[in-house]
Amino acid sequence: PVFRRGGFDLQVGNPPWVRPDFDEAATLAEIDVTWALESKIATDRARKLREATLAQQDARDYFLSELESVVATRELVSFPQFYPHLVGLRPDLYRCFMEQAWRNASTRGVTALIHLESHFTDDKAGLLREQTYQRLRRHWQFINELKLFEIQDQKTFGVNIYGSAKEPGFLHAVSLYHPETVIRSLRHDGTGPEPGIKDDEGKWDLRPHSARIMVVDDRVLQSWAELVEGDRTVGRRTRMVYTVNRSVSDVLTKLTNAPRVGDLKPRFSLGWHESIDRKKGYFDISWGTVPDWGDAILQGPH
Repeated sequence: PVFRRGGFDLQVGNPPWVRPDFDEAATLAEIDVTWALESKIATDRARKLREATLAQQDARDYFLSELESVVATRELVSFPQFYPHLVGLRPDLYRCFMEQAWRNASTRGVTALIHLESHFTDDKAGLLREQTYQRLRRHWQFINELKLFEIQDQKTFGVNIYGSAKEPGFLHAVSLYHPETVIRSLRHDGTGPEPGIKDDEGKWDLRPHSARIMVVDDRVLQSWAELVEGDRTVGRRTRMVYTVNRSVSDVLTKLTNAPRVGDLKPRFSLGWHESIDRKKGYFDISWGTVPDWGDAILQGPH
């Protein structure tokens, strides 16, 4: 009856943030608890333990049943007739829920989902981003640093409100740590300094401000594309640029018109390979100071 009249007018959900990958150790742990109690098992011992664990027919049947279930799920969620905008992407169930919810909605339907943000930065997810940008009405990106939710404190996720496909034009705010920040930012009068990632005391910045709220349309999407994609892609398929306020966004927009380092055609190399080149005897690792910079190798953290 719902689909006969055009679909759902309201859908609200927290879809699973899970990739359908086979966890061999977890499956074996259902048979032998050793696999759960020991986090790292030596390769040779793991092989012998695996053979012992699967020695019984019932154990093998259970193991194969779990493996078949995961393989079948991966095949299903990768099927282009079911999920045409996920072709070529690593299967992830939250993305499947996005597409299914869009399909289930009526022309005036509203869908609210809490899910991960990986499709906004995945280099291969341009087609999915194009469909997402056309349906988004609100995008609030949260970071769980205040541990309001029972997930990892650095976990990043989004509260996303979708409607039917149209020209892009959605409200967008990022680096949020508490829901009250975005609620009060929507009512803020625009006075006072714009907040950042942290405040003057080094704490996560919870201050509301109207400058936190951006309106993302085709013009903004094109500026994102010019900043992070170059000439490789159209605006509606660009990866997302996360700017905490309008001032930062304006600076990045100006940078898109500035010359790039690549225009200088610099010469560069990948440098030393930390494990392979050390085994070849090109360098060694030791603690302490060095006589001069010619004896030092700089690493990324430096």
